[in-house]
Amino acid sequence: TLKEKKRTFLIIDFDERVEWFLNETSGKERRRREKTKKKKKKKSSVSKALEVYSWSEETTGLLARCLAKVSGTRKGDCLFLHGKVGSGKSVFCRHFVREVTGNDSLAVNSPTYLLHETYDVKEQDLSVQHFDLYRFNPERQLEVMLQRAYFDECLKNDVVLIEWPENLPDRYKDVERLVVSFSLAPSKGEEEGEEEGLFNEAGQGRRIKLLAEGEGSTWGPVVEALRDILTDGGSKT
Repeated sequence: TLKEKKRTFLIIDFDERVEWFLNETSGKERRRREKTKKKKKKKSSVSKALEVYSWSEETTGLLARCLAKVSGTRKGDCLFLHGKVGSGKSVFCRHFVREVTGNDSLAVNSPTYLLHETYDVKEQDLSVQHFDLYRFNPERQLEVMLQRAYFDECLKNDVVLIEWPENLPDRYKDVERLVVSFSLAPSKGEEEGEEEGLFNEAGQGRRIKLLAEGEGSTWGPVVEALRDILTDGGSKT
C-alpha cells in the first residue's frame, strides 16, 4: 500500500524540516556514533538502510548536505558510491564536500583521470579524499596507484568518498562504510499508488539508498538520525 511505501521511500523537499536541521550543530549525533563504536560486539554487524527519491540535482545535493551535517564527519569515515555514469554520484560528492569544508563555491569535480582529489577541512584537522576508480583496472594498475596515494592511511586518517568502489581490490571491500547507491526511479505513475508530482516532467527521478555496512559499523545511528530529520524534522530536545 501507499502507506507501507512511505515507510521505506521518503521524499526530500526544501522545507522547514530540512532547513531546521541544516542550522543545527551535529555534535549530538557525533557523540551518538562514538557511543555506538564503544559498545560494538565482536562479529556483530549493523545493516540499516534508508531509501529516498530525488528528482533533481538540487535535491540530491540537499541529501548529501544533510548526511554530512548529521554524521559529524570524523577520521575514518568512508562512503562507497555505486551507480551508473550520470546517476548522481559526483553531484552527491560535490555537495558533501562543500558542506564538510564550509565552502559553497568550492570546485569539486570527479577525479576520473587523477584517481583522487584532496580537500582540507581546517577546522577539524582532517581532509576529505575523493576517489574515482572508474578508469582503473583492479587487477593491474589500481593496486599500485592506491599505494602511491597512501590509500590505507587515508582510510584511517581522513574522510574517504569512493566512486566505483566495485573496482577496489578485495581486501578493501569489507571496511566499515556507508554505501550510497543510485538507480533510476520508476517513471511517474509506474508504481501502483504513486503520488502525483513525485518526479519531474520527464519522469527522470533517482532512487538513492543509504546502507550502513561493516562489522561494528557506526553509520547505523546516522542513517536513523537522517530518517528522523527527513520525516519529522528532528527534535530540539
